[in-house]
Amino acid sequence: MTVYHIVLFKCKRGTGPQELAQFSQSAKQMLGQIPGLLAVEVGQALEFTKPFAHGYDVGAVVTFAMPEDVEVFAKHPLHDGVMQLRDEFFEEDMLLLDFKF
Repeated sequence: MTVYHIVLFKCKRGTGPQELAQFSQSAKQMLGQIPGLLAVEVGQALEFTKPFAHGYDVGAVVTFAMPEDVEVFAKHPLHDGVMQLRDEFFEEDMLLLDFKF
């Protein structure tokens, strides 16, 4: 079973390509460091579908082996570092959905 952790972010004013690259790189550095974490992808909304994105600019898809791994991830110190960047670059208004299949 695979678990997908989907997060949508709205960029703060001043968040540009350099900040997004820093956030993505920091998130991807968690790979191999947190048990059950299989993949991390971060990307910007496509221009064609932006009108449907309700102001969300960036999405992250984090993949886990099992549902329990999400809690391990959320409590891990490396995740805390990524959350500091999240607070710096993105608005508080975000969407998060975890699901499995």
